[in-house]
Amino acid sequence: MLLARLTNAARWLALATLLPACAPAAASRPAPSPTASAPGVEVPAAPVAPQFDATTQASLTQSVARLFSEASAAFEVQVVEPLTLHVTETDKHDLRVSLDRVWASCQRDAPHCEQEARSFVTNSVAAIEAPAAKATRDQVVAVLRPRAYFDSMGGTSAAGTVVEPFVGDLFATYVVDLPQAIRLLRPGDMTTLGLTRADLPAVARTNLTARLGRSPPELARSKPGDVSVIAGGNYFESSRLLLTEDWTALSTKLGKPIFVGAPANDVLVVAIAPATDQLVKLRAAIQGLYQSSDRPVSPQVYRWDAGRWIAAP
Repeated sequence: MLLARLTNAARWLALATLLPACAPAAASRPAPSPTASAPGVEVPAAPVAPQFDATTQASLTQSVARLFSEASAAFEVQVVEPLTLHVTETDKHDLRVSLDRVWASCQRDAPHCEQEARSFVTNSVAAIEAPAAKATRDQVVAVLRPRAYFDSMGGTSAAGTVVEPFVGDLFATYVVDLPQAIRLLRPGDMTTLGLTRADLPAVARTNLTARLGRSPPELARSKPGDVSVIAGGNYFESSRLLLTEDWTALSTKLGKPIFVGAPANDVLVVAIAPATDQLVKLRAAIQGLYQSSDRPVSPQVYRWDAGRWIAAP
């Protein structure tokens, strides 16, 4: 987990945008054999299959979408946004597939990017089609999502899962964190797992804590004016706002106002008692990170107030 001063936020963003793009794996192709044709008869060129392209998050998403479509004629695949697919299998499954882990793997090991993507698709298809691939209690995780996320599915009431207002335009919802994909929790999952609506928040937040760990200890040593960026590449980082017990404990220990921003799914900015001019700069930094993110969450700054988050005026 990276914990950096806000003065390094711009540098962090620059580094993120300057990371070497994942080069597409070079596919060796045999030389085409010559084809004889009668005089005056044209032989149509063989169609060229689209090459795997992982130079950007958008091109990787399109390439993996094609791999899913090729894997089964029963799949209908749509690109929701960079690194997110909506995969529907006829009359059986309807889920969102996150490609964050594939992208991260490609950034670490570009030459094997296509191999990793194909392996991901193979494993995902097996998980989707296998009757035994069901959710377990420790895979049910609470997450934060912006209103726009649900608008793309027809609104919060059409999401097919539990959706709860959290703060501002942010909503708490629940996902199943499978090894190969992350999908929304379905009512049938709750029945199978014996989860009641009353049980769900506590179970899902416990599982979120398991993925994030407790609040970074450096925050507990913060002084007024300190601003930190938590950007360790964890898919669930912005959802840390849901762990209200941790924020209550931090607030009690510091005895100072806490301001946060969640501009992207994997970034959280925390400021302790910022001065007025710092707060102005903080808002600008959050807006910049939000606007440049491929997976934006919120451009808003929030303040911890009596055990809950409120939009900072």
